[in-house]
Amino acid sequence: MERLPLYLQKSKHDPPPTFEDLQYEIGRLRQEVALHQEAQEAFMGLFSDTREVYQLLRDALIKASSRHCREPAFLELAYDTQSIGLSIRQCLQRTSHRLSTSESRLLCALGIYLDDTASKDCIFI
Repeated sequence: MERLPLYLQKSKHDPPPTFEDLQYEIGRLRQEVALHQEAQEAFMGLFSDTREVYQLLRDALIKASSRHCREPAFLELAYDTQSIGLSIRQCLQRTSHRLSTSESRLLCALGIYLDDTASKDCIFI
């Protein structure tokens, strides 16, 4: 909204956009919408995975606290939490990769190409 006055002022001085300009703008906006839809899907997937991990962690804690023999229960709890930690890491990696791929597609559609063969432009968790 803060760009609105500048946009209106610019529109008074510039010639009206051509049909090709409008087609390009529509294509760019469609790509942005696609990026946001893919980001939403990635975050919803992360949310679903996080709920699953929460259930696993809760079940591991309930199982450990209900055991009579304390030491084996906590060893099992330690193992369960390690596997849950791995699961969390995998969830975050999947989400990070999906978002990075979506952003790359949007940038390519806009004519911006990132070459990260020499140096890493992005870091996956």
